[in-house]
Amino acid sequence: MLTIYNRQKQKVGGLFTSGNNAEVADVTIKKRLNSTYELSFVISISSPKYSLIESEGLIECEGHTYIIKKKQRRRDGQGRLVEIICPHVMRRLMDIRIPYTSAIDESFGANIQTFTNILSAATGGVFTFQIMDSLELKDVYKWGYSNCLKGLQDLITLYEAEFIPDNYHIKIFRKINIDNGAHYRYAKNIINHSFETNTDTLVTRMTGLAKDSLTIIDLPASYLTADELSRLNVISGAIVGGIIKVPYLISQYATAWATPDNTFFDGEFSSTDIEADTVDGKVLLLKEIRKKLAAAEVPEIQIQIEPADLWKVNSREVRPQLGETVHLVDELMELDNITARAMELTEYPFDPSKNTQITLANYLLKDYNDIIADLNASKREWEGLLTNKQLNTNAFEEFAKYAIDAVNKSSTEVIRDERGHVYQDKTNALRQVIASSAGIVITTDGGVTAKAAITADGVAAPYIVGILGQFAQVKTDNLIAGVAKISSALIENLIVGSNVQMGPNAYISWNNVTGQPHIPNSAADVGALATSSPMLTYIGPTGIYSGQVITNQLIAGTAKISAAMIDKITANQIDVSGGKITADQIDAINLHVRAANIDGTITADAVRSSWVYSGTINANQINTVNLSAEKIYQAGTPNNYAVVGGSYGDMILYYNNSEFFRIYNDLTGVSFKHKNNSFLRRDDFGNTFLYGTWNFGNATVSGVTAKFS
Repeated sequence: MLTIYNRQKQKVGGLFTSGNNAEVADVTIKKRLNSTYELSFVISISSPKYSLIESEGLIECEGHTYIIKKKQRRRDGQGRLVEIICPHVMRRLMDIRIPYTSAIDESFGANIQTFTNILSAATGGVFTFQIMDSLELKDVYKWGYSNCLKGLQDLITLYEAEFIPDNYHIKIFRKINIDNGAHYRYAKNIINHSFETNTDTLVTRMTGLAKDSLTIIDLPASYLTADELSRLNVISGAIVGGIIKVPYLISQYATAWATPDNTFFDGEFSSTDIEADTVDGKVLLLKEIRKKLAAAEVPEIQIQIEPADLWKVNSREVRPQLGETVHLVDELMELDNITARAMELTEYPFDPSKNTQITLANYLLKDYNDIIADLNASKREWEGLLTNKQLNTNAFEEFAKYAIDAVNKSSTEVIRDERGHVYQDKTNALRQVIASSAGIVITTDGGVTAKAAITADGVAAPYIVGILGQFAQVKTDNLIAGVAKISSALIENLIVGSNVQMGPNAYISWNNVTGQPHIPNSAADVGALATSSPMLTYIGPTGIYSGQVITNQLIAGTAKISAAMIDKITANQIDVSGGKITADQIDAINLHVRAANIDGTITADAVRSSWVYSGTINANQINTVNLSAEKIYQAGTPNNYAVVGGSYGDMILYYNNSEFFRIYNDLTGVSFKHKNNSFLRRDDFGNTFLYGTWNFGNATVSGVTAKFS
């Protein structure tokens, strides 16, 4: 069952997901560790429940709440279907921004609880967070200048944690540690599977760079483990006088992965939040290198499996869980009791014919959903560029190509001197970017002159590519614009081409225009009829008006006809919104009506409809899969009828408007009553009870053993 809530979070209905009364199909739940949870299903547009499914409303499935975000409509022959796509309610965090006053510029040795409290406060307490494990304290820089979802993802990345959303309550773990001893073995409980290994990211020698490109060089070797020290001692010059003289650590698997082409698989990372100019800083960098190497010294493993969903038919079987550790065995596929974690699940919880799709891996899967909050942070800026502005594309593309090429080829050295922070090209020391509190200078001659500069007074540059703000002021001797819109400007001397030059007091009048084109002054100038003509046709601000239209064919995308005498209408579709069709008779081979109130009699070979409402239906035969009726009357005797309903689906027979027989559901059994007096009851435990006086005088009784107590 899917439960529907409106935007005010009020329950408005439910949808059956299976059985003969199923109202939806293809119910699918997708989950990815540290990423999205998503529900999707398909419903017919003609379903009476479809109108209850409103955008930004909620759907509850198996205890989890999802937001109705996307409706994808499609036609399949005569059927009109809609796929409803609903991300988890945690998606609401993207729509709530962290207050600027709560953002953290820098915080040293910070507890993650400090930041989750800020997130919870930003949502007004709607979302709460629970830290399930002890996490290391971290130094945090520039956090909270974003929406709450990006803030959460930044915390998960920084503290190297994992989370599970429980609707509005989010639990954060160091690592989700679920091990139910699940084993997947081919020909036992695996239907299909695929197994992939990838050494693209394999690293057996890891180099770490801290802020200002500092390393662990000159750190005492006593901070190394015995294994790390023994592997570095093999490298000539790596350890000198008990001091580390290289910026890397070597993997325990380096020898096993070595090839004739390369002894090591090199990798490096930069961590600018670590200052390695002290022993403590170098030790911190050493721990980070150790951690990064451990994660990269084994190949990435990814396994796609389709296990048999035994939990759907046997409650003792364990349902797969996100983050769970499992074991796989298929010797013929080189799966010799490999251990991996469930990183992604695609479930079909209400369809016994479909099995869960599980992605197992020994690393955290990455996809575009993982960075959705990052993309959202710059969403509005991109929309402005793509929809509301026109750029000089030739200049922009040339500039972009040059900039990308320059960035890719650059190798920058950071210098601190009396000018401030200097970013200097290692291949050309004259090319520098100088940053200080006074501004930013870009120079190609070592700082003698500025190629471009940004200060509090403005921007000075040979040319500017892009969009200037609403209050920007441009001072230039030469303005070149491929495509430009100038709303208002004071121009002392305007030169257009070689023919037009306008000074400060110039103006343009019609009399100064040579070769004036003819401009009509009256309707007669364009052949219009006199205003008294009965055939007058004119165009007004709201449409075209005419006395009479005579045509063999009228084609209109959308038309409003107040009154018309039409002998025949031939149309693929006639939509009457908010109005009605009045006719003595409608003859049609195939008449499709979405919803209609019809007064009178319908004569048809067949009436096909999801719902038919009528005071009286006269028919020789009613064939239906699902007949819903409150009362069924005896033909010719309206005082005799049957009623189906009540709170639990009772059935009552009335004779002469008085109840004389009832089948009653009391939730634990069913009773048969005559004039509200029970005479027979059967409960859910197989017991049968008799009430009142039973006369077996006209019956033949056999196989009965009487027991009196």
